[in-house]
Amino acid sequence: MGDKAPEQKQQPRKVHIYQALKHDVLSLALKPGEDIDEEGLAQRYEVSRTPIREALIHLSKEGLVDIGRNRRARVTALIISDFPRFMESLDLLQRAASSLAAKRRTEKDLQNIKQAQAVFDQAADTDPHPMVLGTANTVFHVAVAKAGRNAYLTEAYEQLLLRGQRMMAIPYSYASTPGRSIAEKIQETQSDHRNLILAIEQREPELAEQIARQHALHDRHQLAEYLNENLAGDISIATELEPRVEKSLPGALSPDQLAKKQYEDW
Repeated sequence: MGDKAPEQKQQPRKVHIYQALKHDVLSLALKPGEDIDEEGLAQRYEVSRTPIREALIHLSKEGLVDIGRNRRARVTALIISDFPRFMESLDLLQRAASSLAAKRRTEKDLQNIKQAQAVFDQAADTDPHPMVLGTANTVFHVAVAKAGRNAYLTEAYEQLLLRGQRMMAIPYSYASTPGRSIAEKIQETQSDHRNLILAIEQREPELAEQIARQHALHDRHQLAEYLNENLAGDISIATELEPRVEKSLPGALSPDQLAKKQYEDW
């Protein structure tokens, strides 16, 4: 019995380090693409580099950390070109998970789903931080997936939600201009969740799939607004001291003349 005490004491420490690092990645305290200082983390948590390395390996399996050939770790980058494929996968898995949940759920499953939604509602009312809302949203959808009784689908869906949690925090932190407020986005999410719960409760898989599809489209729309925002055309950089120039200045060369002159000078 005495030999197991150090191991039992060390295990919660490992879990704490893993959870702390995961929180730092998902909350963007550790920036996408940032190198991870293992030595600094070891000093911070007053441990050897071994539990730090174990936590990083675990995070790499979740797609949150990349470990290179030289064993150096860095936070997985957010690549804009991956967004369409992520949303495509989210749409498909979310629809499948929701449809199966409506077919196979038990009363216990339904209770778990409603409890997860209550946590999301509480977070929305008391602490609408993007990280908190994103985590609560993931817990809700994982509860839905588990009700479908397909471990393979649940694992893939949960992994996708986790990898995209940094990305999916954008709808809870960005108010489009002009457009909806963050509060309106949160209310939209709550409405989607409640409609999905009702479809699952009434065992209507087609309706559940339709609602899940709409839910994914709402998130995609919000992300598209964020990525497409460009107010440069609406901004004037003229000042009161410098009147705005509406026409070409006297003696100014046209683009064609300027190109010809540059060619002749060359």
